[in-house]
Order: sequence, then C-alpha cells, then structure tokens
Amino acid sequence: MINLGDDNKKKSGNNRLYEQRVYGTDKQKRDQYDKLMGRTYTKDTRRPVKSSNSHGGVIALMAVFMVLIFGALLYLLFSGNDKNKKPGNTVGETPTTAPTAVVEKGYDYTAVVLAVDTEIKTIKMYDVDEEIERTLVYTGSSLFYAEQGSQVTAGQLKPGDFMLFNCDARQIIKKAQWVSDGWEKLRIDDLEIQKDLHRMIIRGQIYKYSDDLCVISDDKRVNIDALLTGEDKYTIRGIGDTVKEIFVTVGHGVLQLKNYEDFVDGEIMIGSRYTEVVPTSGMFVVREGEYKVVISSGRFEGVADIQVKRGEETILDVYEFGRGSITEGDVNFKIEPFGAKLLINGNETDYLSGPVKLDFGSYFIEIQAEGYETQKTNLTVDTLQKSISIYLTELADTTPTPSPEPIPGGDNTGENTDTGNTTGDDNGETADAGNTNTEGSEMYDISTYGFTIDPDHRVYILGPEGGMAAITNLDTGVTYSIGTIPCDFQKVIGDMQIIVTNGPKAQVFDYNESDDGADCFYDFSGKFE
Repeated sequence: MINLGDDNKKKSGNNRLYEQRVYGTDKQKRDQYDKLMGRTYTKDTRRPVKSSNSHGGVIALMAVFMVLIFGALLYLLFSGNDKNKKPGNTVGETPTTAPTAVVEKGYDYTAVVLAVDTEIKTIKMYDVDEEIERTLVYTGSSLFYAEQGSQVTAGQLKPGDFMLFNCDARQIIKKAQWVSDGWEKLRIDDLEIQKDLHRMIIRGQIYKYSDDLCVISDDKRVNIDALLTGEDKYTIRGIGDTVKEIFVTVGHGVLQLKNYEDFVDGEIMIGSRYTEVVPTSGMFVVREGEYKVVISSGRFEGVADIQVKRGEETILDVYEFGRGSITEGDVNFKIEPFGAKLLINGNETDYLSGPVKLDFGSYFIEIQAEGYETQKTNLTVDTLQKSISIYLTELADTTPTPSPEPIPGGDNTGENTDTGNTTGDDNGETADAGNTNTEGSEMYDISTYGFTIDPDHRVYILGPEGGMAAITNLDTGVTYSIGTIPCDFQKVIGDMQIIVTNGPKAQVFDYNESDDGADCFYDFSGKFE
C-alpha cells in the first residue's frame, strides 16, 4: 500500500493517485486542480506541457521503471525448470519461447446409452470396452450428434444408441457422436447363439461376444438368457468381429387361456403366425403384437382380438366360446304312444311340429296318455341339440276276472288255470322266459336301446314303491322310461344314469356296473324320505 503522507504534502505534491482519490474522474474538478497547480494541457490530450516547475515527467519515468522491474521478477518466478509440473496435466512440451495455455487430459468412451436424465443433466451409459456402467455429466456447451450426423439435444438420445463420448478431465461431455468404425445389422430374427463357444451366427457370419454383453430390452439391460431366438427381432451392433450390443426391437410374451376345458386338443390360430393344438396347459409363447385369435373344438368356436405385450402374460377367457356361449338348445321329443301330452314345468307343450326350444337349465316334464301310466322326470338342457325318447307303460287291465264256479263234486283247490301264469312245481317259479322276477315287479326289455347289456342278468329297482324309473344313455343323451317301481331290466354294462320320480320330486343317480356275472339291486326309498 502506498503511503500518501499528510494532506499538505498531498496537495503540494504531484501524486495522481491522490488526485483521483479526491476528485475522481470529474473533468471540471480536474481542470480546476490543474489550474491551481499551474499546469497547462494541449487541446486534444490531457498530457501537460513541459514546464520547468513540473515534476510529472520524472514521476512517470519512475513508474515505467518500476513496472519493468516488477515484470522481470514475475518472469524469473514462473520461468523455472519443469520440476514443478504435475504429470498428466499438460499435453506435449511447453515452448520455451512463449508461454501457452495448459491443455487438460481428456477421455473417450465407446458406450451404449442406458438412460438420459435431463433434469440433473447426466447420461448413464455402458462402457463396452471396460464392460462397466458409467454416469457422465453434460452442460449447455456439450455437443451431440445423431447417427446421420445432424446435431441433436441430449434429450433426443435413446437407450441403445451406440455412441463415442469425448469428455474432459472432469468427466464432462464435450462431444458425443455415433461410433464411426462400428457396424449395425437390422431386423435380425434368425440369430443363432452358441453359448458354449461364446459366439453368434448372424446371417451366416460368425461373431464372438463377451460374458457381459450389453443386451437392451424395453429400455433396460437384461440377461442374454432372456432372448428367445425365433420369436424376437433384434438390432445388433459391433466392432470388427465382436458383437458389442443386442437391442431387442420386437420381444415376446405369454398367452394364457382361461376356462378352456372345452377346447383341449382342439385348434387355435393366433394371427397368421401360429396354428397350434390346444394343450392341457392352455399356454402359448408368442411374439409381441396384436392378433386375431380363432379357437375351435367340435361344435364350439370363438374369435377374439388380443394384444400380447413384451414380458407380460395376456389372459384370454374362452368360456363364452365353449359351453358358456350356449344359452338355448333344440330338444327333439320322441314319445310313444303317438299323441301323448307333454307338460314342461306344468305347461302343455307342442313337440310334434318340431324341436322345442328351451333355454339352458333344468325342467320338470310330465307325459300323459289315456290308458298309459303317467311318467314324470327331470330334463337338463345344456347342449345345442338334444333328443329325448320316452315310452309310456300301458295300464294293467283292471277288469275283474270272474271266479270259476265250483264244479260239483270237484276239487275246489283254487288252482290258477290261466295259461299265461301257469305255475310249475311247488317252488313258485314262473314260466316267463326263464326270468326270475320279484313279486309284483315289471320286466322291461332294453336290448334295442344302444346299451352294452348282459342278457343273462338283470337290474332290479325295488323302491320307492309306486315311483317311476327311467334310464339315460350317456353316449346318446337319450332317456328311456322303464316303468313303475318295482321294476327290472337287462343289466347294463358301463355308465348310465337312473332317474327316479316319486310324486313331484325327481332325482338322478349315477350307475356304473361291470360284467361280473351277477344281478344288481337298487332301492332308492331312503333318498325320498
């Protein structure tokens, strides 16, 4: 700091620092001060005319001399040898003739863009040379160039872009552009990966790849095992004979059927790409995209539009295409005797002019005809077409048989002489086709109803007495009337249903008998108590 001394010395001296301190740059005040000091100036400059009583020239010379000395000291201070230089901070040798600016060390990264955060101005990328992830910072002066060479913003970079990043020593991006010495293969759907050899075959050419190969799917890194060759499509990038990146452009998802039991072993078409047999799992792995699905099995068929998303499971419920799609069925009734009356849920129904249309569900039916026993049973409608055959049983002749008049002198033992019921010996066996029958039961012939039967053995239904019995052939869906309980019929081998009606109540019982050479006895009385 320069000591200006007391005010008298300042005013009597010629110190311009003091003048600026007192008067600043005010021209009028400066002129007044110069006039007071006896100074005169030329018209165009502020330089004073030489005067014998002025010391300004001497002071100016002294100031120039001091500046030269100060400059010489600075030169000696900063022009020493290279021992004080830090390694890596400069590039090349500094010329001794003239000082130059310090050049900072830079970095180049060949990398795949993973994510761009435009809020905090960072770019997350995968260094394909070092095989590690890095995060770089960019500023407003950072330059970015698209694949075609046009300048873009950082926010226009996308995951999967294959870039060369040039950064300064602080890892701040100076410039980023597409890798110039790399190659790119588009729309690859026939990629062959040989994991044991760490190589790939792309359109007939062999390339190698590393364990930490960068695979991008759905804008994030995934394992190479997530690839499904043959279904996915890829963009593959590399340098020389090495694959550096696989970018999944089209992935795959899962189609899972629901309520598909009616379609197992049927056929499903998923767009024009897939035609498959419906497996018991109901699951299909398909390429992502929108599809029209056609599924069919026998009389069931349905069509639906779906969208399969990458890495997700798409559920398709086909219940409405199977049994769930059927709401009404046509029931054909064949009833003997012809012209018998049919009542469905108590309403007389015309069945002679064609099939009866009934909504899916259960119904109580009753068949009446003069001279025949009324039959009552339940009917379930659950298919598009159904045929029902019902045969009514004639009522027994109720005309009383006149008692034979006693023969005078004869033996009135009451022996029955009816040729249709001639009794054999004392064991009470009837002469009816050799068939043993329970007392009072009706015998029924079902040999023409399409069952597999054992003609040598019979099925006896013992109760509830007075009820009605019918049987259903499960293969044809046809129900046959047997008659009033107790009754019996030829033994059926296999599965069928026995329908028992007792008053207003009817029940269905499952039947399954094998060819074991024995009669069968059923008593359903306890089911109606």
